[in-house]
Amino acid sequence: MRIAFDLDDVVLDTSTEIIKEASKRLGKELDRELCSTFSIGGIYGISPKVSTDIVHTVLWRDYIPPLPYAIDCLNLLWMTQRCSIYFISNKHQDIYEHDMKLLKDLGLYIPFTLLLVGKAKNGTPKKAEIITQKSIELFVEDRSDTILDILANTNCNIITMDKPWNRDIQSGDRVLRVKDWLELFPLVMKFTLTGEFKR
Repeated sequence: MRIAFDLDDVVLDTSTEIIKEASKRLGKELDRELCSTFSIGGIYGISPKVSTDIVHTVLWRDYIPPLPYAIDCLNLLWMTQRCSIYFISNKHQDIYEHDMKLLKDLGLYIPFTLLLVGKAKNGTPKKAEIITQKSIELFVEDRSDTILDILANTNCNIITMDKPWNRDIQSGDRVLRVKDWLELFPLVMKFTLTGEFKR
């Protein structure tokens, strides 16, 4: 079985670090819950140039904290199920080695494949094509446009990691929402053991 995960805000707590960095630069505390779209510029009134620099600064850090239990659950998933684990992230190829080292330094010691993808002309990360090519059966994502694109163009099941910017995505036949890895892990294990995609 082949299972894939987005990196930022699924495995890594990237948005928290971005909000902290933006708060520091603006000199005021920003509320993460206000981030109802996948852009800090429009929500917090930050110019595109500064927004890009904030995100770039965070993404290139040697350490980005993982979401609680993410690394332990990923290690345990492979140790017990021996499924193929992929990470599919919307990033430039020049960050590949950095992210490989980051994941290993965080304690991810299992075999995995990291795939970095660009965006389509409409701005949606091009993950659906990779999911089809690799015959991925389950994907964990937090970005609404990516989830909708995968639903429309693949047969892959999706687990949505609940965030303020994806509250428009509702659970359905091929979509389940979770709050954290403690809720996510049993669903993934059930899917790998039985093929059932339900709570």
